[in-house]
Amino acid sequence: MREPESTEIDGVTYVVRPLPASKAIDLTLRLGRILGPTLAEVTKLAGASKEDVKGRGLDIIGRAASELFERATADQLKAVWLPLAEETRIDTGGDKKPKLSDVFEVQFQGRLDLFVRWLTFALEVNLRPLAAMLGSAK
Repeated sequence: MREPESTEIDGVTYVVRPLPASKAIDLTLRLGRILGPTLAEVTKLAGASKEDVKGRGLDIIGRAASELFERATADQLKAVWLPLAEETRIDTGGDKKPKLSDVFEVQFQGRLDLFVRWLTFALEVNLRPLAAMLGSAK
């Protein structure tokens, strides 16, 4: 089992746990249907370190996320972000670490830029291992 990864975006720490296997498969299939060949760009991250992914990899995943917004319907997009939000906790520094899905509306109200940045990170956490595997199979 992979450990959660965290990132700070505008002073908020998001802790993203990789999706359980069945949800990850569903997400990958959904993304494949929506993005098609663009998803193959993610394989360019094969064997990349976390530091390298933070550089060039985020550009690739960012482009995929951008294309997701261009092609997906509202229902398709929700089917992508909701499982990721269910596996994300907000670390406020205290004892409570609410699920992002429980505070989603308030968390991103008036801050869709934060939503896009969180979604890009959550996709990176979940797609990086797949990209590495696909890249090594070439």
